Amino acid sequence: MAKTKTAKKLERLLRTAIKVAAVALNAPATWAVAGGLYTAPVQRVTVQLAAPVLVEGALLLGWHLLDTDAGETNLQRGVYAVLTVIAYGVLWAVAWAHREGLAGIAFRLTLGVLVGYSVVEAAVRAGIKVNMKADDNILIEIERARRAARTEVEHERIRLLKQRVLKELPANVQTSTGQYRPGAPQITIREAQQTRATR
Repeated sequence: MAKTKTAKKLERLLRTAIKVAAVALNAPATWAVAGGLYTAPVQRVTVQLAAPVLVEGALLLGWHLLDTDAGETNLQRGVYAVLTVIAYGVLWAVAWAHREGLAGIAFRLTLGVLVGYSVVEAAVRAGIKVNMKADDNILIEIERARRAARTEVEHERIRLLKQRVLKELPANVQTSTGQYRPGAPQITIREAQQTRATR
């Protein structure tokens, strides 16, 4: 059953809200872990700003590309899936470094289910596209075969028509190819028509 425009719009809004929630949930941990890498204030703040952009940004990028089916080929879709899964794995490393405990595990398991759903859904859509392309190729080949058959029939019809016309022509009339029947006086079709008219 096809989705209505309202259902599609609601689904897009929900997917966007989930992605925003994933960033809001994980970015503070990434910020905190990145802040512990350096003691110098400038370096610490720089890394803290860059870390969420890198980790959560990579997750959002791959996830968005999977959900919007941006890849033209299965290879591209595979790259998006790998990017999303790796970024999700990094979030587990951040949770471990941040020592979040069961709460962090629960949050990331929920996020993992959603990411896994997007990966599987993208794979299903890719399979459907491959099957549709195969069906289109079959239809194209069938149409080509039909055209070839029609051309063959048309050529045969013209050949038979030429044979019938040649049989009906007088023996001494020049044919459309400019040839004469063996042993016949060489007169043209026009001359034969004029001869008939005078009769």
